Amino acid sequence: MDFEIIDLKNFRNHEENIRHIWKDYHLSLGVSLVDIQHLWLVYIITSLETIDKNIEIAERIKNIIKILEQCLMYTNEHFSAEIILIEMLKFKTDHHKKEHHNFLKFVQKELDEFRHMDLTDNRVYFHKVNELHDYLRDWLLGHIAITDRDPILFLRKQSNREVILKEWLEKIKSSNLLKIRKSQKLLYDIIDRDMIYFSDQTNKNVEAGEVSSQNHPFSKQDGHFYIEIDTSIAEHYVQKSKEKNLTLSDYINSLLKKAMDRKYNKDS
Repeated sequence: MDFEIIDLKNFRNHEENIRHIWKDYHLSLGVSLVDIQHLWLVYIITSLETIDKNIEIAERIKNIIKILEQCLMYTNEHFSAEIILIEMLKFKTDHHKKEHHNFLKFVQKELDEFRHMDLTDNRVYFHKVNELHDYLRDWLLGHIAITDRDPILFLRKQSNREVILKEWLEKIKSSNLLKIRKSQKLLYDIIDRDMIYFSDQTNKNVEAGEVSSQNHPFSKQDGHFYIEIDTSIAEHYVQKSKEKNLTLSDYINSLLKKAMDRKYNKDS
């Protein structure tokens, strides 16, 4: 399990779940950096649900430990950056810090317990996994949707909000907390900005083309083709993929392949 990159093929397994949590619970707060970081937390936590249940429990525990280590490391970075903004706004700082502290304490406790878990007791494993999943999901929804939303709404009401955000970015940059990986930006583009990424499975150098009757252009970036679409078009693709019993990515790939076949048949 590698959090430095997003394997688009494996990502399809829980893209719909991430999209459901992010969109249906209205977790986007409208500040790009905060949303990128929050969405990555959603990705980390939902990774628990995609651990292969056919592998040995010892291997599953190794994956859970990796997830918890990533969660602990990343939340430390994100919380530090977030608290700088909360302190600048002077908005319920102590309450925010307390929630962060309790979360980090819980994750560290779970990490220690999974590292020393009795691998022969399946009942303990399944109990702990269910407990962990429920806590992380509940905390994620409650903290982002409620605790984090309030100060952002307060920020939006400030006449000098752009100045505050600029000063905040400078502060976290000087504190070496402005860390956005390519994988985090890619996830944000796919889920929040409704950009559809897909691998070039044909090994052909395509520079332009069409993926549907809407005639949306696509281009290549970082080894992947992408297309940006508005919400109504995104819903259209989702609906069509469900009708054909395909994942969204597989459906888009099929459209792309047809478009490229038409292009190359025409050129030849």
